Amino acid sequence: MSEESLRALLAERDLEIRRLKVSHGRTFEELTALGAVGGGTPYRFEELVAIRDGSAPAATVPPLVFIHLPKAGGTTLNHILMKNYRFRCDAYSSDFFPRYYPDEFVSLVQPPGYDDTKRPVFFTGHIDLANDLLRHMPVRYLAITMLRDPVERIVSHFRYHSTRENTPLHAEIRGGLKLPAYFQKFQGALPPQYAVFSPEKPTASDALSKLETGISLFGLQAQFSEFTALLGSLAGLPDVGYRPLNVTAQSAVDVPQDEIEELRSMLAEDVIFYDGACQLYRRRMAALTESRAIHPWSRFYAG
Repeated sequence: MSEESLRALLAERDLEIRRLKVSHGRTFEELTALGAVGGGTPYRFEELVAIRDGSAPAATVPPLVFIHLPKAGGTTLNHILMKNYRFRCDAYSSDFFPRYYPDEFVSLVQPPGYDDTKRPVFFTGHIDLANDLLRHMPVRYLAITMLRDPVERIVSHFRYHSTRENTPLHAEIRGGLKLPAYFQKFQGALPPQYAVFSPEKPTASDALSKLETGISLFGLQAQFSEFTALLGSLAGLPDVGYRPLNVTAQSAVDVPQDEIEELRSMLAEDVIFYDGACQLYRRRMAALTESRAIHPWSRFYAG
């Protein structure tokens, strides 16, 4: 093969790789140079209250990002969001790209047009606050999540897998695998909640700061109905009715209290984070007043 034909083959390969990544559009680097991506920030909780009460402008509905923590009510919450948003964008593992091409992403997060069939959209996945999706977001957006007592969360995951007969975990648990050993073996699939909100500096205190500034609205799995009411009030979702999904079966194994206490000591930093999050949540709820006005975003949703 001549040098000229080899160069032509490499150029054709590079073009094919580019099309796989961006189709016929531009790369994120090119969009960044144009100022078309990046710079978007999440709405703060206080801003949502002001928008609801009419004391802050809100011309159009923003896209939503749901940071889905495993075993914290996320399946049910996704179902609620699907009833209200016109389009759902799922991460593949923790990646949204190149599943969604850069130009496509920019188009999806723009304000909805008249009789829009795709917008507003919501993005959902097991992601953290350092995810590329948030880094590339070019507009204001809603960021929400659901937290759960760290010990209950791991126990629920353990008991859930004890009922899944088609998985290797089922056989190990039924064969006598203890809860603390289970957590040590499989904690990669269940990252501590504080590490999701502070992936670059994983401490409870930094995670609490990021939760307050980087998440617009969060709920507690133990007060799920209260959180759905918040979504209706502060995000304007017209349909927040639900039935619980992904519920652990009654046939799941029981866990001895001594194993639960051992697990609690292993989750000390996450317990500190969760306790702080509960305090922040209660302060917000205590200061929240009722509004009877129609939310300015409600007219944009599919419901």
